[in-house]
Amino acid sequence: MAADGQPPGALEGVRRFNAGEFFEAHEAFEDCLDEVEDDDRWTLLLGLIQVAVGYHKQTSGHPGAERMLGLGAAKLAPLPDVAWGVRVEAL
Repeated sequence: MAADGQPPGALEGVRRFNAGEFFEAHEAFEDCLDEVEDDDRWTLLLGLIQVAVGYHKQTSGHPGAERMLGLGAAKLAPLPDVAWGVRVEAL
């Protein structure tokens, strides 16, 4: 577990997301889901996955970007501005 309460792989997802590597970020976040299945971090990671997929679709010209971004935003909306070390409000 990382110092911020996230599985170590989530930090790699954040790093890749911040680098604009959205497909790779979504993969890293997905790899962490089993570790957080029974707590509220599940919602955070699922929202991050959907936002990363949305940005990947948008930058790749694939349809469905707005829908995925909306789904992710809806999952992240009830979370605090900073959740387990992730600045949710910045998304």
